[in-house]
Amino acid sequence: YVEALRDLLKENGIVNDKLDKIVELAKVTDAMPELIRVLPRALKYGLDNFFENWNHVIEDIYALNPDVQLLVIGMFDT
Repeated sequence: YVEALRDLLKENGIVNDKLDKIVELAKVTDAMPELIRVLPRALKYGLDNFFENWNHVIEDIYALNPDVQLLVIGMFDT
């Protein structure tokens, strides 16, 4: 399960140390089936909320400081 999940995440461009630690913890605690069950829903929830709120966050930053220069690192095509 662990290697298959890591491979699946990497194939889809998801490389994250924290997520890797969650996978390792699930392996150690014998919770891998539960993680595999909830992970897709959790990732979708996070991505949906990110994209739903991204513009609002930027608008709030500009409202607070119209002269700010934003540098966003790690964003692709957003």
